[in-house]
Amino acid sequence: MIVADNVPSDALGALQAKLSLRRGSLDVLSIKPRTFLIPVQPTLRALLQREDTDNNLQITIEDKGPKVLSVGTASSGGNKKFHLRGTYVLSNLLQELSLASELDKSHVIIPETRLNENPVSRLSRIIKYSYWDRLTRRIDANNIEIVGRDPKDWTDDPRPRIYVPWGALEQYEYYQEVARNRPEIRLDVRRLPEGPINPEYARDMDIAAPGLLALGLEEYVDEFGKISKRGLPFVVPGGRFNELYGWDSYFILLGLLSNGRTDLAKSIVSNFCYSIKHYGKIHNANRSYYITRSQPPFLTDMAIQVYDHIRDESGALDFLRQAVLASIKEYYGIWVALPRLDHVT
Repeated sequence: MIVADNVPSDALGALQAKLSLRRGSLDVLSIKPRTFLIPVQPTLRALLQREDTDNNLQITIEDKGPKVLSVGTASSGGNKKFHLRGTYVLSNLLQELSLASELDKSHVIIPETRLNENPVSRLSRIIKYSYWDRLTRRIDANNIEIVGRDPKDWTDDPRPRIYVPWGALEQYEYYQEVARNRPEIRLDVRRLPEGPINPEYARDMDIAAPGLLALGLEEYVDEFGKISKRGLPFVVPGGRFNELYGWDSYFILLGLLSNGRTDLAKSIVSNFCYSIKHYGKIHNANRSYYITRSQPPFLTDMAIQVYDHIRDESGALDFLRQAVLASIKEYYGIWVALPRLDHVT
């Protein structure tokens, strides 16, 4: 109830309307959950204009908007309106509309249960059905123009650049063919010298020509029925990355396995085996300035975790064998060798 003396009726009405809009943080679900038909761009603009008062493209408790927005129900063709209330509901609506906008959708149908979804369940669902695929990368002819560019290339002639290990001649010829067939991307393909890379060589690479370190390729049948090659997929720790990260990939792999994505988990292990075979170690990431930097020896546990999920598949034992052999090579070549092993202590 509002008690007021000497308050103009129009001002009192406006105050009552505002308080009505701000009532409660969350409306109780109806017995039969609603479904909303929402025009994407007009609603997205209105939502940000009303609720994103600090202009950071988010809706949080820090924003001072009314925390309510009217949307049309799908059963009425969008004509009958319903109030969506609360920070959490509106922030979920913003996320749904932003995703729809990225897909160039003019309208979207959103169930009320999606907007009121349990936060843990929502995050888990989005990771499983959206984030893994969005964070998956490959390094091959289809994207080398983008992933081959190095944000730390401060030379006078920045261009996409890839270093191929000495022992991967077929892969070197693959990228050479890409460079010949697509001269407009100015791809710089370089073959690393045979043997270990010393710190002086690594330093010169960083200064003169930073670039990407090649990862594994796989054969597949393309849409024309022809056998082609493409990069072994891996998952990056965030949308702005295009590199395979060592430490991060261990925890990514655990998440992939919990969501049943053994395909990507196996591929990450295979890329690590490739790195140990050709570079002698698992790098911090496959960039030239990380070529002398290793990561913790997690490969054995990663391989065992994957094997436990695929033990009944054909080739599972061979997969485990290759990973164990790679781990042994890294153990003797890196972890019990100079300079990491101090014979005195």
